[in-house]
Amino acid sequence: MLDYYPHVLRDYREIKGIADGQQWLFERLWDAVGRVFGNQFVETMDDMGLERWERILGIRPKGTATLEERRFEVLLKLNQAQLPYTYRSLRRYLGSVSNDFETRLDNNAYYLWMRIRLEGYRQRDELADVLRQMLPANIVLFLRTEIPQRLEQPPLCIASGVTVVKRHRHKAASVQAYESGV
Repeated sequence: MLDYYPHVLRDYREIKGIADGQQWLFERLWDAVGRVFGNQFVETMDDMGLERWERILGIRPKGTATLEERRFEVLLKLNQAQLPYTYRSLRRYLGSVSNDFETRLDNNAYYLWMRIRLEGYRQRDELADVLRQMLPANIVLFLRTEIPQRLEQPPLCIASGVTVVKRHRHKAASVQAYESGV
């Protein structure tokens, strides 16, 4: 704040005190402005912006949903509102969902083959719900989703154990005595 005062006033102790007292307020203001700006775009929304859009669109996120999963769901709902659905608009929509996809439409056989790469199983389920609403009822959809998996090496575990084996001797004489009733 002191930089915004005229050079003549910057050296006074009172002006420095006023500027220091106001500095935290303006820092909070700039953070709030940045947050509001970031919440204008789905890709940069934080929890506050997502809650607002979820309320508007009637989305009830699961308690375990991450911010990315919630953003994806909001994007799906926003893109879903663009009617009418054509093959070209379907491809445009899929391009907004994933960069790696391919489709083939057979008009004569009434089927659509689609391969798409997604981030997780929840996105796959949400995409399938949207496609159910977008595609005509007479089109058969063959959907292949590719979800990348991370393979991690398990941590090294050193274990030891002790096994106790008790040797049991069977006495044939006692068995014979039992059988004979002695």
